Amino acid sequence: MLGTRVVRTLLAAVTAATLTGCASLRAAEGPPLAPVMLHVDSHNDQTFDIFAVTPGGDARRIGMVMSFNEGTFKLPRDVTAQGTVRIVAVPIGGFGAASTGPMVVSDGDTINFTIQQMLSASMASIQ
Repeated sequence: MLGTRVVRTLLAAVTAATLTGCASLRAAEGPPLAPVMLHVDSHNDQTFDIFAVTPGGDARRIGMVMSFNEGTFKLPRDVTAQGTVRIVAVPIGGFGAASTGPMVVSDGDTINFTIQQMLSASMASIQ
């Protein structure tokens, strides 16, 4: 009888500890984090491939923006995980590139990147 009581008590303690551990894990997760968004506004007569570049130099193609058009993209979390990203727009079949330079981003930010006709005059901001 003593052995059964000990086993039941032990089983109840382990169950309670497991449930408490799961509840605290769920509380620590919290709501999902908002992604970093990218809005590109092209004032250029060329079509552009848009890339996100990590501080380590890894480039990921995000999408394409047609001439005199706009596009909105969700940046992959692994690209923004280090907190800094650079956006580069490369004209398809053209020369040069427009770049934001390094931008410090946080979850929920939106990068607004405007591509000008003269690529070196392109600009970006974060909101």
